[in-house]
Amino acid sequence: MKKNVVEQKANLYNSKNCDSRSDFIYSEQKFYSRYSWCLNPYPKVSQVMDFIRIEAKDLEKIEGSWQINESIMTIFSLACAVSCATDDFLNKKRYGQFSLKSLQQWRIRWEDTIALLLDSSLAKTSIDMNTCQKSALELADLSRADFPTKLLNQAVTTPRAFRCQDLTPYDVLTLSKKYCEENTNKNSPILIIGLRSAGSYFAPVLRADLAKRGYTNINTVTLRPKKGASRNEKETIQKFTKQDGSVIIIDEPIYVGLTLKICIKILDELGVQRQSVNVLFPLHPCATDLNKTEALSALKGCNFITSSPDEYYKFGKLRKATVEKQLEEYFFARDYKKVSLISDANVHKFNKTLSNQSENSWTEHLKRVYGVQLERQSGEIETQYIIAKSVGWGWQSYRKFFAANCLKDFVPSILGLRDGILYSEWIDDSANSAKEIDRNKIVESVSEYIASRVKGLSFEEDPSSFISEAQVGMLLVYRNHSTTLLGRITNRLKIDAFRYKLSTLTCLSPCLIDGNMRIADWLQRDLELVKTDYAQHGLGKIEVNVTDPAYDLANSILSFEMSEQEETDLLQRYMSISGDMEVIERITLYKVLTGIQTMQSFGKIHDDKLSSRHQEYSDDFIKAWTFTMIQLARYTASFVPKLVVKSPFKTIVVSDVDGVIDQHIIGIPSNTPSGIQALSLLHSNGYPIVLNTARSVYDVKEYCKAYGFMGGIAESGSYIWDAATDKEKILVSEETLTKIERVKLALEQIPGVFTNPYYRYSIKAFRYGESITGTIPVSTKLINSVLVQCGAEELFVHQTGTDTAVLSPGIDKGTGMIALLQLLDCSTCDTIAIGDTEPDLSMFRVANRSYAPSHTNVRSAAIQIGCHVVNKPFQKGLLEIVRHIIHTDGGKAQLDEKPSFKQKEHNKILFDILSDVEKSKPRRLSEAIFNKDLFGAFKNYFL
Repeated sequence: MKKNVVEQKANLYNSKNCDSRSDFIYSEQKFYSRYSWCLNPYPKVSQVMDFIRIEAKDLEKIEGSWQINESIMTIFSLACAVSCATDDFLNKKRYGQFSLKSLQQWRIRWEDTIALLLDSSLAKTSIDMNTCQKSALELADLSRADFPTKLLNQAVTTPRAFRCQDLTPYDVLTLSKKYCEENTNKNSPILIIGLRSAGSYFAPVLRADLAKRGYTNINTVTLRPKKGASRNEKETIQKFTKQDGSVIIIDEPIYVGLTLKICIKILDELGVQRQSVNVLFPLHPCATDLNKTEALSALKGCNFITSSPDEYYKFGKLRKATVEKQLEEYFFARDYKKVSLISDANVHKFNKTLSNQSENSWTEHLKRVYGVQLERQSGEIETQYIIAKSVGWGWQSYRKFFAANCLKDFVPSILGLRDGILYSEWIDDSANSAKEIDRNKIVESVSEYIASRVKGLSFEEDPSSFISEAQVGMLLVYRNHSTTLLGRITNRLKIDAFRYKLSTLTCLSPCLIDGNMRIADWLQRDLELVKTDYAQHGLGKIEVNVTDPAYDLANSILSFEMSEQEETDLLQRYMSISGDMEVIERITLYKVLTGIQTMQSFGKIHDDKLSSRHQEYSDDFIKAWTFTMIQLARYTASFVPKLVVKSPFKTIVVSDVDGVIDQHIIGIPSNTPSGIQALSLLHSNGYPIVLNTARSVYDVKEYCKAYGFMGGIAESGSYIWDAATDKEKILVSEETLTKIERVKLALEQIPGVFTNPYYRYSIKAFRYGESITGTIPVSTKLINSVLVQCGAEELFVHQTGTDTAVLSPGIDKGTGMIALLQLLDCSTCDTIAIGDTEPDLSMFRVANRSYAPSHTNVRSAAIQIGCHVVNKPFQKGLLEIVRHIIHTDGGKAQLDEKPSFKQKEHNKILFDILSDVEKSKPRRLSEAIFNKDLFGAFKNYFL
C-alpha cells in the first residue's frame, strides 16, 4: 500500500543523517526512541518512579544541548507528577487512616530536591550539569522510599497546560518576572499556592525563579480547591496569615474561573487579606476577555498578573528566524545546502485555511504554515510548504514521534520534533475531500490505519482501567439524569458505580487510539488518504479516555456514513490484520458512545465566533443523533424474532414509533425490554407490523430492516414504502414539494434556525437549546411569517417539544395508512393502530381497532373515537396493549414469556441503561445502593 509515496520519501530523504524509515533525523530518532513508555499519559506513580531512576542514571550519558535540556525537563515533569499525586493522596479522606507523617516529611525533601534541579537548569542562563546530575540522582534515591501501595498504584495527572494548551515552564518565568517588577521587597514573606494539577508544576518553577532573583522567604503549598483544603493545607496558610507577606496563587489559563473563585473563598475563610493576594496565570487565546468568566468578581480586591498568548515561549519558537534555523538542521541532514523561508501567496492562503478551520477551542494548538525555498547540492531549486504545530511539552509531546513512526504510511511526511513542535509536510487539500475517494479505498485505508495503531501503539497495561479522568462512557449516566431528590441521590450513586464498571471492561488489544476519526481530518495525497491530528484525542482530561480500537472503528462508521456492507467489510479487514476477533462483541457500545460524543459539539452552535460553521455543526449533530438512534434500534431489534408468517394477512398492526416503540433514554429515542418483549410477541403470534410516524424516510427504512417490519408511512403521511418489494409512493404533489423546498431555503437563511437534512417531503425546523436533546421548536410567529413570505400559507404547521414540522395540507397519518394498505394489497385486513399523540387520532379514525398507552396527551379525544387506553405508559403500555390484542384474538401463546437477554459485558452496559428507565424509583435506588460496582468504587476511593 502507498508504495509510490514511500518511494518518493526514500528518494527525497536519502541521507545517513536521516532515518528514511520515519523521516526523523538520526539525533531525534536516537533520543526519542528511549521513551516508548510515553504513549501512556497516565502512568502509575510506581512506574513514574522507575522512569525517574532510569532518566537520572542516563543523564550523564546524554550528548547534545537540546537532548540534555529535554532530559532535565522530563525528570522535572515526572517529579512534579509525583508531587501532585502525593498531595492528592495525603489529602484524601479515607477510613482506617494510618500515619502519614513520614510521607509528609518525604514530600518536603522531594520538593526541595526539585527546587535544586530547577535552580541548576531552568532558572539559570546555562545549565550546571554537576548540580543537575546530583539533584537527579537524589530524586532517584528518594524514589526508592517505602510508599503506601495505594499511592504507588495511583495514576498521575499532567496539566492541560503542558499537554494541549501550548504552555511550558518558561511561561512561568514570564509571570515571575512581571510579579518581581511590581513587588520589589525581597525580604517580605511569600506563600506560593499552586492550584493542582497545574500548580504542582508551576509552583516549583516560580519558587526557583524568585529565589534566583533574591527573594529569601518563600514557602509553597498546593491546593485542589474543589475538593476543599485539608487540615495541613489550612495550617500552612493560617501560619502565613500571621506574617506580613504576599500570597501568590498560580494556575493554568482560566476557563470559567470557578476553581479560582473557590480558592479565594477558602483564603477569605482562613483570614487572608485580599490586598496581599496576587494571582498569576497565562491568558488562553480563546479566553482573553476575563469579563466572560467569573474571575473578575472572584478577584475583587486582589492583584492579578497575566501573560498574553503572544508572550508564550512557543509563540516565540514559531517566529520566522527561529523556524528557519530549525529547518536548516532538518534539511541540511537531507543533503540540501541552502534553506530560506519565503512568504508567497500560497503561504497566506494556507494560513488562512488554518484560521478558517479553527474552532477557537481550549484544545487547539498553535500552528503555522511556512514556505521553504530549498537548494540541492546540484544547485536545483525547489519549494516546499511545512506546517509547524505545537504538540505538547516535554515527554507529553514524544508520543507524536511514536505515532508518526508507526503510522508513516498514513500521515503527512515528518521533518522532526523539537521543543514540543512537530514539523511536517503541508498537504494542500480541501476539507472533506476524502468523500471523493473511492469507497472501497476508504474502507481499506481506515481499517489498515486502525489496525496499525493496534500493532504499533499498544499498551502492556491498559491505562483506562485506573485513570481518574472521566471516560466518554460516563455520558450514558450524565445524560440519563433526574431532577427529583430521590432521582438525584440515585444518579449520584450510579455515577460512582458506573465509572468503576467502565474501568473493568476488558479489551484484548488496548492501544493509543486516534479518538477523532472525523472526515475533515482525512486529506487526499496522490489519490491516497492521509490522516492529520492523529495522536492527541485518545487520552486526556477532556478526551474520550478510551483505549479500545472499537471506538475508532465506530467513529469511522459514523464519520464516513458507511453502509452496512461497508461496515462489514471494514470490520472484517480490520480483524484479519489485527487479529482482534472479538471487536464485533464490543463495537455496539462504542457506536452509541461515539454518536453521543459527537452530539456534544452542539454547544459550538452558541459560539458567535464560529457562526460561519454553525450549519456544519448542526448537520454533524443531526447525523450523530440519527446514527445513534439507528444503532440502538439495531441493537434492540437483535432480540426480536423476524415474522415467519407470509401474506395474505388477516390482521396488521400499524404503530407509531416515538412514545410507543421508543422513548427518550440518554436523550436518544430507544426501545426497552418491555418494548422488545411486545414486538417479539406480535411477530411470534403472526402479526405483521407497519410503522406510521413523523420520522424521516431513512429512519422508517432502517427500522423496518432492523426489526423485520413490513413497511411504513414516513413524515406524517407524506411517503409510503413496502419493505418486501421496495415499492414506494410520494403522497405530496409536485407543486407542494416546490413550496416546501422554498420555505426550507428561506428558513435556513435565518440565523439560528436549522432544518433536518433527512426530511425530503416535509420540513423539520428547529433551534438549539441547552437541554440534552439539543433542539427546540421555531416560534409559530416566525414560521408563519416565512410561509407568508414564500406564498405557502396553505402548508400545515405542527409544533412539538423539540421541533417545528411543516407539512403538506390534506395529508396525515390516516391518509397515509389507507394508501399504504392499498400498496400492500391489505385494504381488507383487520387494522390495529397504536399511537399516543394528536397526529395519531387520524389513523385511529380509519383503523378497525386502536390503542394508546396511559401517557397519551389526547386521552379524551382518543376514547371518543373508540380507542382503548391502557393502564401503563410507553413500552410497558405497548406490552399491555399487545397482550390485550393477542388475548382478544384468542391467542394461546405464553404472554409472559421474555426473550433471552444474555449478552457480553459491553452490550450488557447498554441493556442495563435501557432497562433502568422501566424500573420504579425505589427499586432504582435500592439497586444503586446494593450495586457490587458501587462497593468496588467505594473500596477504590476510601481504602
